[in-house]
Amino acid sequence: MLTGKIAAQAIERAFEINDFSKKSLKRYEELLWAVLEPEVKGFRWLEFLILHERVFDWVTQRTARNKELVEQSSKMQNDYTLAQGMVSAKTVWKLLNTK
Repeated sequence: MLTGKIAAQAIERAFEINDFSKKSLKRYEELLWAVLEPEVKGFRWLEFLILHERVFDWVTQRTARNKELVEQSSKMQNDYTLAQGMVSAKTVWKLLNTK
């Protein structure tokens, strides 16, 4: 739905300026990546965890012992951009210091 909304904005702009050229409609791609790039970066972290079983298990075990990290990972299910926060220095420190 979001990509449809972005497409509609780009098309609306093309009508406003009466320009339907490839260059004009490139606005769709620019708007789309402005929205999707943070999610894609979050997916990269999740992909890394999935592909590295031992790291995934370690992070999962440590996260389960820290209420704040449990809440953050829970929110991440609805907003993949939050996955980037899981690789922040602050979060890694919390993982390392959770017993």
